Amino acid sequence: ITTYRIDGQYEDFRRPKEVFFTRNLKDDIGRRDFTINSIAYDLENGYYDFYDGMKDLESGIIRCVGNPHDRFNEDALRIIRAIRFACIYGFQIDEETVEAMIDCVSLLEHIAAERLQSEFSKILQSGRISEICHSDYFEVLETRFPFLQELSNKEKTYNIVDDLGSLESSLAVLFGDIIRDSRKYGISQIDTILRLDLRFPNAVIRKVENIIKCEKEICAYDVIMSKRLLSKYSFEEIESAISCKLSRIFSENYEEAVFERLNMKLFNLLSHVKTQKYIKDCYSLSRLCVDGNDIKNLGVPDEMIGKILNGLLDLVIRGQIRNDRIELLDSAKLTIL
Repeated sequence: ITTYRIDGQYEDFRRPKEVFFTRNLKDDIGRRDFTINSIAYDLENGYYDFYDGMKDLESGIIRCVGNPHDRFNEDALRIIRAIRFACIYGFQIDEETVEAMIDCVSLLEHIAAERLQSEFSKILQSGRISEICHSDYFEVLETRFPFLQELSNKEKTYNIVDDLGSLESSLAVLFGDIIRDSRKYGISQIDTILRLDLRFPNAVIRKVENIIKCEKEICAYDVIMSKRLLSKYSFEEIESAISCKLSRIFSENYEEAVFERLNMKLFNLLSHVKTQKYIKDCYSLSRLCVDGNDIKNLGVPDEMIGKILNGLLDLVIRGQIRNDRIELLDSAKLTIL
């Protein structure tokens, strides 16, 4: 419920410089983005639908109110919002609206990264991005987010993304494939994109990068592998990496016997990881029976302490020595001789 308004001139492609009040409902509705959002209702007279929004809603059409070029010049974020609506609701975008989206794509440079990130995240989690990746308007996303152009098999990547639930897993698959397919992008470039171009929170960036690294490291399915992963990553990150692996396996269309075998191995790995959470086995430096001070007291230079501790942890994880203080110190002494 709000007062009827008319927007003044737009100067930043996002918000009007001034807002004027009006008693005319049609004037107020004329400032809306899409016809499906331009429907009003009151208890006495029912629906007010000046722009055939009900018809477009029933037909599954995203269409701008009035001239689409005008609507996008008023608020360029509407370009990405149209794609988000198409993804979330499975709607088609009107041809004239698509043409204006492509014509006005450069206006997205005026939109704050945080706003773009919010819309991009919703598109990525819509479960339908694979359905639109060959559409005419998808070039809008690829123009504003040029890293998307690096995917060698975008339909396959987006099918995997659609199969995943969490934002972090979806981002990990997307950027993991970009790193694999491109010579221009590595983990440091992806970090810059996530941090500066899309302004994701640090916690999200850290988790995405860890999922990418963890997924690459999964090459065995036993207890030792579970401990090695837990020494570097959180349980949630490992679980997400395994989910990404499972979705990739499903996308390969393997023979049923191969799929079942790989599927079972990954579930066994996940089971080992879960078990390690609740038993007292050593899989991290915090559980090792010696610490940095113990190693330093052996006369080890500061810059070598971390390397020796990690070497001891690896020996414990592989079962070559016990997590026993005396045994660990003896092994450290042999290392530095």
